[in-house]
Amino acid sequence: HSFPYIACSAHPQSSVGIDIQVIREKTLHIQDRFLHVLEAKKYRDNLMYTSIIWCAKEAMYKYLGTGGQEFKTDFLIQDIIKTEQPHIYDMKAVIYPDKAQAENILLRAHVYTDVIMAYTIPNQNF
Repeated sequence: HSFPYIACSAHPQSSVGIDIQVIREKTLHIQDRFLHVLEAKKYRDNLMYTSIIWCAKEAMYKYLGTGGQEFKTDFLIQDIIKTEQPHIYDMKAVIYPDKAQAENILLRAHVYTDVIMAYTIPNQNF
């Protein structure tokens, strides 16, 4: 949740993660805490993309459901792709990018004037 918004998600056979965030300048003030070095090269100081990344990493964290992950090093958004649909972006990401148990994952973000919703896409490989 991100006042005044709330989101939930469920899937009958797969773990899923979802997050919703109001777009705030504060995200830029804390970007060094969660942007992977490769993300920072592409997206540093861009409020929209940094907010998409923050929201997507929250969704990935919830997808895992185990806790203890570091957003900066354990989650990597490799690519953010604007779709043909207005306000929708697809993302290729990796959980634990520098470890043997690395897992590729796809996410989608819906970006509106003041809010972003990101969620994992179950059972998809890239």
